[in-house]
Amino acid sequence: MLVQSDTDLKQLLEQHPECLEFLWPFRKLIDENISVGSFAEQYELPLESLTLGLTRTVKRALQYPCNYAQMRRNLVKSGQVNIAGYVSFTWQQAFVDELCAFAKSQGIGLNLNIFPKYKKKEFQNYLALCQSIDDLPDILIGKGFSSLNTQQFTDSWIKPGYFTSQIRAPFNAMFRKAGLVDDKRQYHTFGAEEFVMVYDPALKPNLALPRSWSDLLNPEYRGMISQMGKNVRDHFGFVMMFYLYHQHGEDGIRQFAANVKSKQHFSGMVKNLATALPETAPINLMHNFAKCFIRSDVRDEVQQINPIDGNPVVAYFFLLKQGAGSDAEKLAQHFYSPKIGNILERSGSLHAAQSSVLAGDKKIRWIGWDTVKNAPLPYLKEYLSEVAYSEYTPETISTKRNHENNDL
Repeated sequence: MLVQSDTDLKQLLEQHPECLEFLWPFRKLIDENISVGSFAEQYELPLESLTLGLTRTVKRALQYPCNYAQMRRNLVKSGQVNIAGYVSFTWQQAFVDELCAFAKSQGIGLNLNIFPKYKKKEFQNYLALCQSIDDLPDILIGKGFSSLNTQQFTDSWIKPGYFTSQIRAPFNAMFRKAGLVDDKRQYHTFGAEEFVMVYDPALKPNLALPRSWSDLLNPEYRGMISQMGKNVRDHFGFVMMFYLYHQHGEDGIRQFAANVKSKQHFSGMVKNLATALPETAPINLMHNFAKCFIRSDVRDEVQQINPIDGNPVVAYFFLLKQGAGSDAEKLAQHFYSPKIGNILERSGSLHAAQSSVLAGDKKIRWIGWDTVKNAPLPYLKEYLSEVAYSEYTPETISTKRNHENNDL
């Protein structure tokens, strides 16, 4: 179903209540029988951001329908510690195995649901529909800027204090300095994934390397950047967009997007390094885990750039429900254990409590928990993507092929 300018908002919300999550920042403005187009015009909102975001939400609801009652039975079981969420695919199974082993060693009944990527959208729909704190597990685990960070979720469950809890978290100096500690003790960071720059000298040996992430906005890097993302019209790498918007506003996003040559899935990006394919670029922006998959024949030739302002990160975090009990607290505390730390670091992630060899003297930076809690997510993802697409002019064959395939 395509949401268009003449789509009635009230009817849309009745048919697909999941859409309230996207419209949450504007929910008090929705009148009876108003179309999406009229709503956008009346409140000076970009129509394309609304239609694309709502279409994406409806598509998720239709493709991954949530049987709410069944999902609740799976997520909330009496007499057990209920944990649900999602983590990086690179360490998911090892993480699950360790939590199960620890719970067994402590005699704790554990109901654990860590959703792989292909199953997590039904869980996201469940979160969008949830109206009772009793329908949420004792511990929720998330990463990045996800369904546990939407404005609807934070307004409904975080800000009222349902997930405010005291956990003894032995944060290392790097995490403290970056501001990854939530002073309100709501989002408990236990790990982080860096966003990194990888320079491929085979394409432009004499390129003056950027000294900071802000340097990527300079015109000298036009056509010199490839970043992780789908090479069709989709979210424009929200990690980069969010940090740029926070520091440089919309103009910064436009300047950066004008310099991007291509977007590639991480598997394509690491495979294409040191090749002459049209989508390749000298500066490649990727999550740190992707470096583990760089081809062995070029691994020693490419170079990670260490900018002076530090690499931006996405957080791995958990939420512990207030009053969840001592067993839940014991499991939550285990997230900071050396065993969990080793699992993360073997996969290229940083752990909050380890004195990490990976970290060394490097500098990382975090956008701030207060910023995340007050961001109008997920609407902001669509809005900033459209700002980027106003300047992005892809030049790659792979993008053209996708456009051709989409027209078939």
